[in-house]
Amino acid sequence: MRRIPGTILILTAALVAPLLACGDDGGGGATGPYDDLPLDETITGTGVAAPVDVVRDTYGVPHIRARSLADLAFAQGYVMAGDRIEQMDLFRHFAAGRVAELFGALDAGQIDGDLEMRLHRFETVAAETWTQLQASTAPGDQELVLVLERFSAGVNRVLAELRAGDRVLDPEVRTFFDADRTADWTPVDSLVIGRLQAFSLSYSSAELDETDLLERAVAAFDDADPQTSPDAARRAGAYHDLIPLKPLDPTSTRTGWPTTTRDRKSV
Repeated sequence: MRRIPGTILILTAALVAPLLACGDDGGGGATGPYDDLPLDETITGTGVAAPVDVVRDTYGVPHIRARSLADLAFAQGYVMAGDRIEQMDLFRHFAAGRVAELFGALDAGQIDGDLEMRLHRFETVAAETWTQLQASTAPGDQELVLVLERFSAGVNRVLAELRAGDRVLDPEVRTFFDADRTADWTPVDSLVIGRLQAFSLSYSSAELDETDLLERAVAAFDDADPQTSPDAARRAGAYHDLIPLKPLDPTSTRTGWPTTTRDRKSV
């Protein structure tokens, strides 16, 4: 996985700190990181055709109930931006190789990280993808266009509320995030972050070391193919003996598609 620069990690920590410090000002009783989050809310008005209900569980995770896909996507963007618009803005800059636009004055070396990120062409590919999606007549693509557009509209409603003073950020966040200077969210921004996530989850420098190890092992064993080895039958089932697996929860397991975990009792 690509190493995230220290500047990004520090700023992300600064974004999370106000949330972790949330709590009432009264005495007595422990407070948690989600105390200031609304347990439930109803989104109405600009952007939705019908009221959308949002409730949060014990962990502060929002659960959205809407009457249409368009309203659901809008609410998703609205709620997500309400929780973390600063982080979203930071990561779209990171994925596009534009962090120096925000914090170049704090870290002149950030431009080097931006140049490295631009080698992957996440922003260029995301823009091309968006153009292709808009031109497509495939129902699935048209639905995705709708979701991306409505999600962006939800994010931008939060930005509009911040600019109008209808929503207030924590003082710590306001030291480096200004809604008036923040560009509106676009579908390309969502696709850019999607490209970054896909890259982060699919690439690891360890793959190079593992490939080298495999090549040396094959050479050491005279290019023997374990699949055609005469004693292959004797090794059948060895993997399951060494790493026994069982469903996490049989009640939620679909035949042929199990969710698994190591059965520690049998190891």
